[in-house]
Amino acid sequence: MNLPGRLTLVTLGDLLGTLHRAEASGVLELVETKGACAGRLHRVYLARGFVDGVETGLDNPRIGELLYDRGLIDRDGLVALIRCVLEQPGRRAGEILVGERLATPAVVGAALRLQLKARLDSMFRLTDASVRFHVRRPTAPVPSGLLLSPRDFLFGRPRTRSRVSNEARARVAALDDAGRANAYRTLGLEPGAEAGAVRQAFRRLAREHHPDCHPNASAPEVATLVRRLSEITAAYHRIGI
Repeated sequence: MNLPGRLTLVTLGDLLGTLHRAEASGVLELVETKGACAGRLHRVYLARGFVDGVETGLDNPRIGELLYDRGLIDRDGLVALIRCVLEQPGRRAGEILVGERLATPAVVGAALRLQLKARLDSMFRLTDASVRFHVRRPTAPVPSGLLLSPRDFLFGRPRTRSRVSNEARARVAALDDAGRANAYRTLGLEPGAEAGAVRQAFRRLAREHHPDCHPNASAPEVATLVRRLSEITAAYHRIGI
């Protein structure tokens, strides 16, 4: 399996697609080559073609922020988490959330998966880096629920770059309009619905899919609820009411 040596020749989506089809296990390394961040290293870990870990210095949300933004913990819970992290730097945030009963293990697991995806999303902003891939030795199985599916790291991702033309710009504009239309539909509304209807639909759906409203849900069901709540929140922000 041969991969291009520079990100300028290919996109991260192309690289991940190639590795997924090859069912590769190993570490994809991207090393920035220009500017003030030259030499900064980013890693994507893969297990049989699936992303199971990301290490990057790029900005990405912390687990507490993810839970707070989605209404899964309140402000007092977020403050308590930050205080515990500062006072006990050796403990992981997820461990604190469960240990202090700020969130259930299922909710924390779902949030960790969202955080993994957010870290990978940030790497798609890279435009130039050297590319390396190393086969890694087998390790312990990855905890269930933390593997990203091809839909998470390939669907809708940019592929091999081409020169931007007027036609391409028109397609981008059409996609943007389609994205807003899909956001309305996610909230169960017709495109162009009034702001009041958007807010009402968002609040209703957010309550319906909040994990706290489903105390008997299994771990996979909680993960589905969190993912759905994330989609609803993203649609609301996409409309920009």
